[in-house]
Amino acid sequence: MNKSLLQNESWKEAFQIWGSLFKIPGLTEGDYKVPNAGKNQKAFAEGTLAMAASHSNLLNSLRQAPQLNWDMVVYPQHRKAPGIGQRLDAVIMSITEPSKVKDAAFLVLDTALSSEVQTEMTRNGRFTVLNDEKVKQEYGKGLEEFKGKNLLAMTKLKFAVMTPFNYLPDGDVDKILSKAFNAYIVDETDLNSGLRTADEEMNKLIQDKLNGK
Repeated sequence: MNKSLLQNESWKEAFQIWGSLFKIPGLTEGDYKVPNAGKNQKAFAEGTLAMAASHSNLLNSLRQAPQLNWDMVVYPQHRKAPGIGQRLDAVIMSITEPSKVKDAAFLVLDTALSSEVQTEMTRNGRFTVLNDEKVKQEYGKGLEEFKGKNLLAMTKLKFAVMTPFNYLPDGDVDKILSKAFNAYIVDETDLNSGLRTADEEMNKLIQDKLNGK
């Protein structure tokens, strides 16, 4: 149909749920007016933020904060999608068509995907790509500084599956959605107005792409 769907009830619900997490007095003031995962991780590691809904990269910050008393629980889930967590932010390894050493490259991939290598990576904080519970249960066990922490909470949920866009660049879509959401959580616009403006901008983006601009 080549039309934006940002004014449907699902998007309204998404903005309301996520907005309620940010519309807390003091949470979006000063440097935190715009949501920023990096700043939140830093504030949590410094002990000035009480709780952070984050991902495994947070462990890098926590390594630098041995004085911090913290632990971990399973990521919050939407009531309509129990057992589903965040999307996967993956490192991609592939063999290119013009490669002159495809066989050697395949052996590298084969080694990287072996149970031995995946287990070692998992023990050191890199989540495995293998559907192997035995390997998953090793998550973080090689990180001595996190001994006794509930790092296995990161392994309990399934990854959310992203719906791909057929022809819109993710970056362009993100800009429109982020602008609308950021304005909404600091009350620069109301929910309906914010989504209506974003809907208009998305439709323009769609038409520009269809017209080859």
